[in-house]
Amino acid sequence: TLLQNPEMLYTLGPCNKLYRRDVVQDIRFPDSIKVAEDHPFVIEAYLKSNNIYTVDEIIYNYRAREDAGDISLSQIVTADPYASFKDIVASIKLSDDLLKRYVTNPVALQKIRIDYYDRIIATDIWPAYKGILLNGNTETQIKMFDAFRELLDSMDFHLFNNLGVFQRLLTFETINRYTFIKETARPSYLRALRLAYEKLDPGSLNKLLTSDFPKEIRAGEKAAKRNSVKPIYNRLVARKLGTTIAAGFESVIVQNWKKLVGISRNFYARRIAFPLYKLAKKQHKVVFLTNKHVELSDSFKAVYDELILQKPDYQVVGYLKQPQRTILELLKMYKDIATAEYVFLDDYYRQIYGLTLRKDSEVIQLWHAAGAFKKFGFSSIGYADSNTESFERNAHQNYTKV
Repeated sequence: TLLQNPEMLYTLGPCNKLYRRDVVQDIRFPDSIKVAEDHPFVIEAYLKSNNIYTVDEIIYNYRAREDAGDISLSQIVTADPYASFKDIVASIKLSDDLLKRYVTNPVALQKIRIDYYDRIIATDIWPAYKGILLNGNTETQIKMFDAFRELLDSMDFHLFNNLGVFQRLLTFETINRYTFIKETARPSYLRALRLAYEKLDPGSLNKLLTSDFPKEIRAGEKAAKRNSVKPIYNRLVARKLGTTIAAGFESVIVQNWKKLVGISRNFYARRIAFPLYKLAKKQHKVVFLTNKHVELSDSFKAVYDELILQKPDYQVVGYLKQPQRTILELLKMYKDIATAEYVFLDDYYRQIYGLTLRKDSEVIQLWHAAGAFKKFGFSSIGYADSNTESFERNAHQNYTKV
């Protein structure tokens, strides 16, 4: 069945299948679209079938026509990417409605929707999107970005935060091609980008930051917060300039400089900036801190999912596993810790050792395993490879709940 075998979403063409008449006799192709019009038909046939059998043989060959005046419907993607894009988005809405109608188990529905959107965005949306981005005129780019925002707006937080390919497409994939966006289409892209960053949970944002384009992700985040494309433009200029300047430095000098900066910036952020930030008023803010995971998982994910339901007016910030942070990122992290109402941890977190957090904040240690399975904190003292008591006291002195 489709729920047991979601890989069948990668064969949504109708012509390499045989159907029982009673399964498909009441299903129709939507006549309002030309591209991806077969997807809703095949998906509904899948969903109505109790048993689907596959044949492990090549039984179908596809020919791409060479005459530009006689292209097939499938080749419209290249010839007219916006017409293709518009139809694919319409097909997505029809197919999504079918999934919601037939799949009654909410957990199974969430999983199959993630599988479906991942497949459609990666294999159908992305080629059309790239075609419009690189070759589209102003009008088609505006329509495309507006359609993307509408599609994004229809997704709940859980669906969007499980669609890594969609997040990458809207952020660094587009930012890296930003100069292809026509001037008057850029506000439309910015509106879609703002909504994307609003819906990103801390884990998804951190995962994007661990990609090959963390500075582009930060530029997009600043652009979304300031409602201005200037940070994106500045990043592209700095990248071009940095590539030119970097070639003039010896690698040894650069590496030594990085080490010196690393020492001084940590001292400045912890010993000078943090105490000053603590003087500020406490905010409706929740901070997740971990050096274990690059995305929200385990206890953090469960708490976050409930948090956005119970406290929608709270700002939620995540500082997850990162190889290194800039001085500005470090300062922002310590400011958030100093002004947060709630701080969640899931393990030892060395960045706050020796610091005294504000007394009116809740610092909640969730751990990542139950005490029945491992020893931690003061209970681990005296065992092999254990820490000293002074180390443990530094590490755990701020907790209000464990």
